[in-house]
Amino acid sequence: MTWTPSDKPAVTLADSPLEEMSKNERIKLASQGLFFVSDGKTIHTFADEVDALTRGEAETIGGEAKELSKFFGIYRQQIRGERGRKTGEHVFMVRIKCPAGGELTASQWAALDDAAEQFADGTIRVTSRQGVQYHHVRGPKLAKLVRHLNRHYRDEATLSACGDVSRNVMASPVDGLVGPGDPRGRELAVALAAALAPRTSSYFQVFLSDDEGRTVKPMHSDEPLYGPQYLPRKFKVGIAHPDDNSVDVLTQDVGLVPVLVDGSCDGSLWDLHSGGGLGQNHNNPQTAPLLGFFLGRIAREQVIDAVRAIATLQKEHGERRDRRLARWKYTIRRLGLERVRRELRERFAIRLQDVEAQPLAPDSIHLGFGDAPDGTSFY
Repeated sequence: MTWTPSDKPAVTLADSPLEEMSKNERIKLASQGLFFVSDGKTIHTFADEVDALTRGEAETIGGEAKELSKFFGIYRQQIRGERGRKTGEHVFMVRIKCPAGGELTASQWAALDDAAEQFADGTIRVTSRQGVQYHHVRGPKLAKLVRHLNRHYRDEATLSACGDVSRNVMASPVDGLVGPGDPRGRELAVALAAALAPRTSSYFQVFLSDDEGRTVKPMHSDEPLYGPQYLPRKFKVGIAHPDDNSVDVLTQDVGLVPVLVDGSCDGSLWDLHSGGGLGQNHNNPQTAPLLGFFLGRIAREQVIDAVRAIATLQKEHGERRDRRLARWKYTIRRLGLERVRRELRERFAIRLQDVEAQPLAPDSIHLGFGDAPDGTSFY
């Protein structure tokens, strides 16, 4: 496939005024950490729209609130009827984060299963990024579903499952179950998910607080990593295994591969790949599926710092006028690999080793039984 880079100057936080940016950027900035909804003329809280849904006073949320709802793992949708035509009946899709290979305890799975029956259409959709989605959620049940998931599945269950932030951090489902060695990828995925999560209080105030907590302003809206306008687009991280590349690291914004030393692996060294993504827009040659580049090798203790640094570069230099060109895969190519490596080393003190990348393991599906090194089996 031929990719044609855009010949227009990028509109970025580093060198462009807000007026040149897309409407989404103004919505994010005016929200003060996802708390307020503004069309540029009037302003109200996101909680106001959720409350109207719960009381049955509104069919759905407005266009500006729709853009903010994604950060909370919520998509506004309409049911489609014959030949895909929208029927006018409004529903929501809700997605949860499930980092570290989609790992769930029995009680967590039971909570997810109960939620499907109580608040959605009885189905659970498992996504290709190890998340879970609920479809056909009606407005009066939306907030109740989110509260149920936070109470019985995990805290911040749906926060940043969508939106212009780091999405679900993937890991190999066989991490810790097969050799050689144990790279502790799931442990790293959980740590990365926590480090890249939004810090705003809005999610708590909208969905989880009592009436007293639903104040007229955010308790705190600071985003140390993302800033007031968050990232230009979604950001995806995947962690492979020495024997398994089912997360497909070269299609991630950041892909991490544990390094084998003398045929074994303890997860102390990682190959850092960056700049991949499969999305494209039909009949737009400036968009294309692109594979990531190998940036270098890093020690485990610098993995989180390196991923945060790349997210920071994307925040500062990513395209903010045309969202079709806003992914990191286009930003890294516009900046150039040498500049990105230099920034990582000099500005962020990442000790990149210039070595040859370790060969990638094959993709696997892992259906059925597998054999663990201790003689047990897993399914």
